[in-house]
Amino acid sequence: MAVNPDPYSPPSSRVDDIPDPEEARRRPKMVWAIAIFYVIGFLAGVASLGFVYISFDQLPPQVQDFYRNLTPVYYVASIGSLVLNLAGAILLFRLSARAPHFLAVSLVIGILLLLYGYFFSASDLSRSFSAIAGQALGLAIVVYAYRLRSRGILA
Repeated sequence: MAVNPDPYSPPSSRVDDIPDPEEARRRPKMVWAIAIFYVIGFLAGVASLGFVYISFDQLPPQVQDFYRNLTPVYYVASIGSLVLNLAGAILLFRLSARAPHFLAVSLVIGILLLLYGYFFSASDLSRSFSAIAGQALGLAIVVYAYRLRSRGILA
């Protein structure tokens, strides 16, 4: 809007001063897919922990031993990672520039948990293809989120 030096003149605006709603930032389709993926992952993770807690006595002995050997730090880190992923997905969906940081911290926690399980756990779960593939997918999502931020899509 042009500034008129005369303080007694009425305000004026031109048509090009009015923002066009069509020029609003569009949410990429991959952001939709990532947000849905993380929301479903959060719900599945919470449900999984809840089911293990509720039906611990009905689990096979090997699974019971696995969960008995997990430390409270593992549970706190797992729940923290779930919450960070959900927060990162919400921020990414809102096109916030803070989203990649939340997703990156969650990825680091996931990798540390994977390494901890690999070196200090007798279970083969941390050596499984799905555990490693999950972290690789998380890395790809973090790289994508940082690319969106560097291109100015996340503000």
